[in-house]
Amino acid sequence: MNGTIAHRQDLSPQAWSSRNCTILYTDVAGFSMPHRTASDREAVRLSLYELLRDALEESGVSWAACYHEDRGDGVLVIVPPEIPTLAVADPFLTILAAALRRYNRRAGAAVAIRMRVALHAGLVSRDAEGLNGDAIIHTARMLDAPPLREALNSTDAHLAFMTSAHVFDTAISGDFGLLDPGSFTEVDFQVKESRITAWMCLPNSKAFVPEPPPPSPPGDGGTHFHGQVHVSGDLVVGTKAAPGT
Repeated sequence: MNGTIAHRQDLSPQAWSSRNCTILYTDVAGFSMPHRTASDREAVRLSLYELLRDALEESGVSWAACYHEDRGDGVLVIVPPEIPTLAVADPFLTILAAALRRYNRRAGAAVAIRMRVALHAGLVSRDAEGLNGDAIIHTARMLDAPPLREALNSTDAHLAFMTSAHVFDTAISGDFGLLDPGSFTEVDFQVKESRITAWMCLPNSKAFVPEPPPPSPPGDGGTHFHGQVHVSGDLVVGTKAAPGT
C-alpha cells in the first residue's frame, strides 16, 4: 500500500481507547500502474473517498463521526463503538458494490477502480499519533491476503471483500439483511507471521476458479480453501458453506 499521510480527527481518548470498534480497510488495486497519470491518481482518490463516504452515509453511518486515515491508494476507516458492526457489513457492502459497478461503467480505464475491502472489529487504542491495536493489524493482514488478491486479479470483479471469522459469525452468518451468507467462502492463509481464517466474497464477479494449492509441508504458509471451490452464479463459493445455508 502506498503513502502514510494521515487525516486524524479530534477524537477523545476516553471515547475510543480500549473499546470495540468496527474497522474498515480499503485499497485500490493497480493504483500505481504506469497507465495512470498523476492527475488520474488524483481523480481515483477523490472518487474512492466519495464512494466510501456515500456508501457509509447511505448505510446510516456518519462519515464525519468516523476516524479515517489516508493511505495513498486506500483508506483506513474506524467506526465509532456506538455503531454496530452489522451496519457497516450490511447494507454497506451491497451499496458500495453497486456504486462501484456504476462508476466503472462510466469511467475510462485510467480512472477505473477495482477495490479490495477488509472488515473486522476489535479493541482499539489511542496515542498521540492516532489509533492503533492488534485489531487494526489483523484487518491490514486481511487486506493483503493472497486469496483476496488472487480473486481480484483473476476475475472481472470490481470489488473483493474479506471479513474476519468473528465478524462473519456475529454479523453476517445469521442472514439478517441483504448479504447472503452462502455467497462467502472460508479461506485460511498466511500473511507474514499471522495465520488467519477469514471469509470472502466477490460481488458482481462472473468467474473465479482458483488452482488448488499443492500440499504444503507442516509449518509452511500458503492459501487453503475449505472444500472444493467452484463458481456458482456470480460469486465464489465452496463446498464448505456458511452455517444455516
